[in-house]
Amino acid sequence: MTGGEGDDPKAAFVTLLWTASGQPANKRITLVDGKPTKRAHGDRGTYYGQVVRADDPDALAAVLREAGDRPDALLSLGYVPAMAPQAGEERGQRFRIISRAEAARRLGLAATAPTDQIDAAFAAEPRIISGDPVVTRTRGFWRFGGWMLFDRDPSPEMPDDIRHAVADDAAWLATMERVAPGISAAGRVRLRSSTGRVRWNGEPLPASGRHEYIRLDRRNAVGTVALGLQIAAVLAGLSWRKAARSTATGEVVSTTMQPVWDPAVFSPERLVFVGAPDITGAGLTLDPPLVEAFSGAAYAVAAVPEHDDTARAEASARAGAIFGKRRTSPSGTAADDAGEAYSGPVLTAADLTLDTVIAFQRHGKMTVRAAIKRGLADERAQVPEEFRSSTSFNAMWWRNRDGSPVLWDRGARVRHVLADGRREAWDPIEPHYPAPTSTIPEAIAALDQGTNQFFDDAVRSSKARREWKARLAEIEEAHEVGSRERRAALRDGRRAMVAA
Repeated sequence: MTGGEGDDPKAAFVTLLWTASGQPANKRITLVDGKPTKRAHGDRGTYYGQVVRADDPDALAAVLREAGDRPDALLSLGYVPAMAPQAGEERGQRFRIISRAEAARRLGLAATAPTDQIDAAFAAEPRIISGDPVVTRTRGFWRFGGWMLFDRDPSPEMPDDIRHAVADDAAWLATMERVAPGISAAGRVRLRSSTGRVRWNGEPLPASGRHEYIRLDRRNAVGTVALGLQIAAVLAGLSWRKAARSTATGEVVSTTMQPVWDPAVFSPERLVFVGAPDITGAGLTLDPPLVEAFSGAAYAVAAVPEHDDTARAEASARAGAIFGKRRTSPSGTAADDAGEAYSGPVLTAADLTLDTVIAFQRHGKMTVRAAIKRGLADERAQVPEEFRSSTSFNAMWWRNRDGSPVLWDRGARVRHVLADGRREAWDPIEPHYPAPTSTIPEAIAALDQGTNQFFDDAVRSSKARREWKARLAEIEEAHEVGSRERRAALRDGRRAMVAA
């Protein structure tokens, strides 16, 4: 194991990943009814990874081009510090990434073990398994590496001014200057949508999405930047309410405030799909990756606007979300190199119903009502399609102390709860070990009685065993081995000992 973050604290890292099975892991484009159709392959579970030094835009662009030639390759903007390259190295040692469920199996834990228990048992340092360092794709291992990803994907439901800012490169940079002064001069890399690389009968498929990678001057400061920029976007009128519609009725079931980028990507262990699309079908061909590098210095985290309580309160009122305050977390993954961390905005949406169907990673699909009856708690889950389109188990389900269910969408930072009118509809969780109702003196007296009884029983047991040994000696002396009388005496003696 190489181990260590290198000798330069200003070095930047990303992680190149590829599927352990060699199967494609990026977008899958096939012909359905004679027309190209796009969908995701989904999480492959087990990957290999290598931390790559990417100190400048050219270095990151080279990694993106390398991944762009492989259908099995992905990227993470996070890295595992213990696996980072040493001074003078461009890449660290190869390591393996397994799922939390696989980690539980290897640790001999139950499949239903709480995630905190699995993470604590696996520890926060790579384990050597079959000769490879192994980690899980959880926040205990991963830190941001110094690059921040702004995912731009225009959609028809956006307001016209927002859609124009998202779709047009120059307009987007000008818009970002209003929330992050100086960001357009920072070193950055632009990766155009991989769908745009696909041609059908010689013509490119329509695609306008962009990935904008911005180099920060501190490795693990994405949480710092994300909060300040989202508040600034709300206050500048550069956010819009994204509606989630029911797939059954088409009605709007919730809305979330979105800036001119997708905030769901701000997680260091997240997979970023930058590899070659998996294409199948007559007439489908693939162009090289569409990568552009723009030179410039790292963006200064200190340039991100600070917001006081009044500004945060105003942004929260406009967004219908709760924008957190700066906090200190020496070991948290949201912490930057100085040990500072920022909590991001959280939206609470009272849109769960007892009939909402949730896909759980270990238990399959079931309604909220069934999950409550079954007593599920602390489970990874998938965000229901009527709330947000998601193919990964990036949500967490848990039960509050009063038994009420919560579905936490980590990507969109939305906490889904039951509507107030349905709060009487669940049965509170009964404790496994109810608290005693006795007073302290009564509890001490009961403890003394139990302790005395234990020692009395031990004395009686020891006495009975000594008497049995003495009886055995008498039987051996009085009767021949194998005789009928000896067998009868032994039988009577055992009955007497069992009774004692």
